[in-house]
Amino acid sequence: MRLHALLTVGLGCALLFAPLGCGDDGDDGGTTPVTQGTVRFLHLANGISSALDVYRRADLLSSPTTATPLATDLTFGQLSPAVSVNSGSSTFVAYFANAQPTGTPVFEAIAQTVTANQTSITTFYTNDDGQTDTRTFVDQREPPEPGEGRFRVVHLAANFDTSVVLFDASDNRNPQALTGNISFGNLASSDLDLPVGPVVLGIGRTNQVQRVFSFNVVQGSYFAFLVSDGAVDSLYLLDQAGNLLTPIDATNFVPPGQGQVNVVHLADGADALDIYFGQTESPAVGPLPENTAAVRQTLVEGTYNVLVVPASGDPAVDAIATLENFQLDPNETVTLVVYDDPTGEVVIEALPPENVSPPMPGEVRYRIVHLGPELGTIHVLNATDPTNPAVIDPSFDGLDFGDVSSYVVRPAVNRIVLGLDADDDPRDDLEVTFDIPNYPALSVLNIFLDTNTGASGTTFEAVAVSVAGSGAASSVFAGVTIPDPSFVRPIHLVSAFGSGIDQTVDFYVSGNPLDTRTFLSS
Repeated sequence: MRLHALLTVGLGCALLFAPLGCGDDGDDGGTTPVTQGTVRFLHLANGISSALDVYRRADLLSSPTTATPLATDLTFGQLSPAVSVNSGSSTFVAYFANAQPTGTPVFEAIAQTVTANQTSITTFYTNDDGQTDTRTFVDQREPPEPGEGRFRVVHLAANFDTSVVLFDASDNRNPQALTGNISFGNLASSDLDLPVGPVVLGIGRTNQVQRVFSFNVVQGSYFAFLVSDGAVDSLYLLDQAGNLLTPIDATNFVPPGQGQVNVVHLADGADALDIYFGQTESPAVGPLPENTAAVRQTLVEGTYNVLVVPASGDPAVDAIATLENFQLDPNETVTLVVYDDPTGEVVIEALPPENVSPPMPGEVRYRIVHLGPELGTIHVLNATDPTNPAVIDPSFDGLDFGDVSSYVVRPAVNRIVLGLDADDDPRDDLEVTFDIPNYPALSVLNIFLDTNTGASGTTFEAVAVSVAGSGAASSVFAGVTIPDPSFVRPIHLVSAFGSGIDQTVDFYVSGNPLDTRTFLSS
């Protein structure tokens, strides 16, 4: 990993970014330049929840009712298409989408410099005072050396308001600083070159890594925007083709000698639970409602007796399940699941350690956990086309209760539609399907196939738990039961005819006559 010095493209406002207020405002009567540049708008202001339309103020002044917005329906995390404008200094104003662009705008980006024959990226973000601020950057990037990715880093993460340092945190025992201090709202003084492949990029202050971004570097040149949205810190990458990639969410830095634990509550009928790692004064997790997950709890390596206790209960006397001698190794991530065994008893078990290394861009990784005792042995198939289910992976074939499959990697653009074919059913087709919407790229999932038995019968559920990436921590998807097409329901005829009268009855299925039968009433 190494730094590559930036090249400036001029003086003052012709630097790689234009601070607010520099240069002449060409909207206020300045000479119209004969050259043009293109501009794009990047919405990273988490304090604005509504979509925005962005105009050039000069266009509104000259044509207040017919001015065309330069960007429309722009929401947080989106980048607008490029549009051509006169080069020089322009002021851009934002109004709520589809509203009349009159009166006080949501915010103004005053005197932003658009560079001739270049693409400028006007970025609005929430500053450390909670106000919307703006910077414009010229998208002028040099290609990296072979086998590297080059990153032009912009610090807009309000959770690190003063300045940040980036680290190589692949060895958590000895993180190495890769940059000097990058002040809030500004561009790093040098490009950051990283080798192609998996990387753990730490973010923090001098000599202290606080959070990390884990991802795979692909060769190319990128803008890298560090952004905070509430408690979430994310890395937004703009690739050399002008595409804004799926954001990479930071996770807490795990110091040496520590590991991480996820806890999933799938026990039917059990109310919210507290989870204790040893006889401690307070639970490490809880209260945890059913069908929810608590992910990435950091613990010191070692051996624990894990206690499952009803919320607010006493772990010394109220534990309903115990996992004894649970071993957590350093740098390991393990998922613990609380569920009902076939006898209805609540138990807690540890799954095989997670593979939380980042998938490649555009991909997700998931595995199947069979926790539906009523299902018996199952074959899990791709049911995107339920009339022609396809094999996903050999490890998904013949899963018994309690089994955990291998991981598979799939494109993030596809929905996950799973179908189950049970061995104890004579049919060789699907009995249940689960439609799981797209998860964001870079997600790592456990998908638990579960059953709930109540007064109305047995229902089927898929509970997707995201243990890495930016997907929801846990989501429940109801199974859809597919009726057996070979099954014919018997018809019970109750006499409603007069005694001794022959009756002729026509039978129809979906409007088509089947046959005519004559019955003798009794």
